[in-house]
Amino acid sequence: MELEFALPILLFVLLMAAAILLYSGRERAFSDRDKRVMHRLGLEPMRMPIGRFSRFELLGEGEAGSSAATGHNFITRTLGEMIDEAGVMLSLDLLTGMIIGLFLFGFAVSVDYFHVGPALAFATVLAALPLFYLRFLRKGRLRTIGQQLPYVLDLLKSALEAGHTLLRALELAAENSPEPMASELRRVVEQVQVGISLPRALESIYLRIPQEELGFLAIAVRIQAQVGSSLAEILRHVADGVRTRQRLQQQIRMLTAQSRTSAVIVTLLPFVVLAAFAFIRPGYAAPFFHDPTGIKLLETAIVLDLMAFLAMRRIARVEY
Repeated sequence: MELEFALPILLFVLLMAAAILLYSGRERAFSDRDKRVMHRLGLEPMRMPIGRFSRFELLGEGEAGSSAATGHNFITRTLGEMIDEAGVMLSLDLLTGMIIGLFLFGFAVSVDYFHVGPALAFATVLAALPLFYLRFLRKGRLRTIGQQLPYVLDLLKSALEAGHTLLRALELAAENSPEPMASELRRVVEQVQVGISLPRALESIYLRIPQEELGFLAIAVRIQAQVGSSLAEILRHVADGVRTRQRLQQQIRMLTAQSRTSAVIVTLLPFVVLAAFAFIRPGYAAPFFHDPTGIKLLETAIVLDLMAFLAMRRIARVEY
């Protein structure tokens, strides 16, 4: 009896440990990248127990940024940042309720068929579906902003060369750019109109939208404010650098497409084969769902399959 409960719990712990290690590794990579960009912006990185990109306060102008968020709950702040970065009209309370409801529903349904450990794992995966969807929307929004940025930089450069100020150039870019870039530029203009300096307003874009190309724009404006060189020329070089970086990204995705596709196929193939046998020859697949030993083997196979998928995805990811 003790072994019957110990094995599912052990499998659940292994699955959670693999997920935590993967998440912590990505967090460290993002944190190192943010520190480098903040250092180039001339800002002081300040650790705070809130979201990934709000851990930095803007202290570049000799005044302390707002620290009211330090008292907020870490999970609440993280979920709020995910909603903001995804650009969806969704309240935090509704998202929290969806997560809790899906977890309870998944556990109540799966506990009748599996042990406690696998039931908790299934409920956790089901509750994470809204987060996966937000992550999907966030990646799409960030990718769209990254693609729009070179054209915005060209527009800013042309407006500056025509004799407009940078604030007026931002207004023109906001009027002639598609969403979601237009709304972010309008927000910058509104911040400047209420008294925030232009370099700091542009730096706030990078804090709201963790797209490294936006950090390049903020760096260019801060360099021009400190050195006083031609901003149009700086923006031209930034636009060329952004386009070169995007071409490199596309080449890397093309070269790693086979590995990423193989990881998905190898992960889904056992489930597809098991489903096919369950419909074609139910007698072959019945022990995996009714026999205690078969259920343990199926649970072990699912955990190992997911761990293999995470490992293959990690191998196929290129840091640059």
